[in-house]
This record gives sequence, C-alpha cells and structure tokens, in this order.
Amino acid sequence: MRLLIRAGAAGLIFISTAAFAEMGPAATMPSLDERKLVQLTQKLREAPQDATLWHERGNARLELGDVVGAMQDLSEAIRLSPFAVELRASRARLLSAGGRWAEAIADATDALALEPKRIDLLVLRSRARRFLEQFDAALSDSDRAVALDDQNVDARIERAWVYVFRGEWDKALKDASACARQAPRNINALLLEGIAHRERGEWEAASERLNEVISLEPANATAYYNLGRVCLEKKQWDQAL
Repeated sequence: MRLLIRAGAAGLIFISTAAFAEMGPAATMPSLDERKLVQLTQKLREAPQDATLWHERGNARLELGDVVGAMQDLSEAIRLSPFAVELRASRARLLSAGGRWAEAIADATDALALEPKRIDLLVLRSRARRFLEQFDAALSDSDRAVALDDQNVDARIERAWVYVFRGEWDKALKDASACARQAPRNINALLLEGIAHRERGEWEAASERLNEVISLEPANATAYYNLGRVCLEKKQWDQAL
C-alpha cells in the first residue's frame, strides 16, 4: 500500500492513497515543502547527530509557517555544532523577526566573536539594540558595518535609522540620500529622506519623498503619518485629514 504524507498540527500524518482518493476533489497533494520536511525527518532518524540536517529541517519548518518547530531544530543544530556561525546567524534572524531582541543580540554577539566582519550580523545587532533603545551601542554596530563597506545599503540604512532615533537629522539625511542615489526605489531610503527633511522644516522636499514612498508602497502607514504632519505644518488641513 502506498502512503502519502502530510504535515499537520499534530505532526506528520500518513494517509493511504486509497483514503486520499476518497477525500474527493477538496483534497490536495502534499506540497513540495511538506515532502521536503518528511524527507529530512526520515534522514534525521538515520543521522540524529547531523547539525546540517537539523538546520535544513528548521528552514523547511519555517517555510511551512512552523516558527516554534524551526526554533527547536535550529537550537538542536547549535547544540550539536556550537561554533557554526551560520547556525547562530539563522537563529538570530528568526529571533529578531519575532521581536525577541535580547536573545537575537546574544546569538549575533556569539557569531560575531567568531566572524567579527559579518556586516549582516552587525546590522542585525544594531537593529535589535535600537529597538531596545540602546542607541549608543546600535550606533557603534552600524558605524562598524559602514566602515567595513560604505557602499552597503543595508548598513547605511540602519545607521540612518539610528541617527533618526538620536535626533541627528543631518547625519540621517546624508546616509539616506547616499542610499537613495545608489538604490532609487529603496523604500527605507526614501522614507528616511522624507522624515529627515520634515524634521529640518524642508516641507516641499519632505512631501516629494513621502509621496514617492506612497506611490511605490500605497499601504505604507509611516509615510502617510509623516506626510500628514507635513500638511499640518503647511496648514493644508484638508490634505492632513
């Protein structure tokens, strides 16, 4: 008897092809990600000490929306291979995406101790520190990232955000404008330019940049909020509403 395998809330579900056929047209074949998860689970039964397999299964679970399972698998991979930088980087990204800033900082710090020139990890740690209002530490990280590569858009965008939170509008505008020249459709660069121009009282330049953001991303609430503030400053009451 052939079996089809589905990933469900209770775990892996094995269904006979005959039973699957009886489900009717509403039934769907297992997706590619589900089949990959099953294959990796089978491989782990044979090689439970393989950190790479745990990492791969964690990624497969994440693709299926199983964040808790992904975190468990990544943690097991790190236990098996504690000096693998990419494993710590992966878990730091997952923790950051979940707003678990302190834990993300811890993983990024451990990874940076092994590879201190990883720009992506410096940017990640800066962002986490910024959300924890550790602005001096965030600036230290983003400065290091830019020093390693001043053409790295992510690094300069992050430093610009740090400057915004520190109220250093001239520096924020300088970094944002450099990024906008390099990547003219970068939403964050244009948004940062708009915010910096607004804080500097440059209403027309702020309106131009914020409207550009909205044209590229019509649901950007931050752009609408800042554009509304510009309209209030210009006493354009109807547009502010």
